[in-house]
Amino acid sequence: MSKYTLSDAEKVARVFDALSSETRVMLGLALLEGPKRLNELARLLGAEPSNLRKMLLDMEEAGLVLREEGVWHATPLMASVLSSIRPAKARRPAPKYYIFLPSIFIFVLAAVQAALQGRPTWLLGGLVLALILAALAYALTKRGAGRP
Repeated sequence: MSKYTLSDAEKVARVFDALSSETRVMLGLALLEGPKRLNELARLLGAEPSNLRKMLLDMEEAGLVLREEGVWHATPLMASVLSSIRPAKARRPAPKYYIFLPSIFIFVLAAVQAALQGRPTWLLGGLVLALILAALAYALTKRGAGRP
């Protein structure tokens, strides 16, 4: 027997019905940016206030929005449902020299081992390994530069 009930399915269906058009999704995204009055939403979306009011009432019934003193707010449910399509905040790319840090670490580790054990071959081996790793990292970043 399923742990979900018909009322659970009805709630989910109500949410999907409330977001069943591009305009409704855009309306939800606009409210996620902050609370807005109906006329402001109509101006933003270029839609008739009467049509938006019907959509907002459907969303309110589904628990996606709430209205306080003429101002419409997105609920946490709306944020949760639409979170996957909201544009992510742009992250600053890491400086390019970060790709060489593992190579530097390997070389320093090899130099320490060479000094501690008195084996100059450790230094040479660490240098070769570090150069190979650096070349590989550089090649992979250049290859992936054209990808989104």
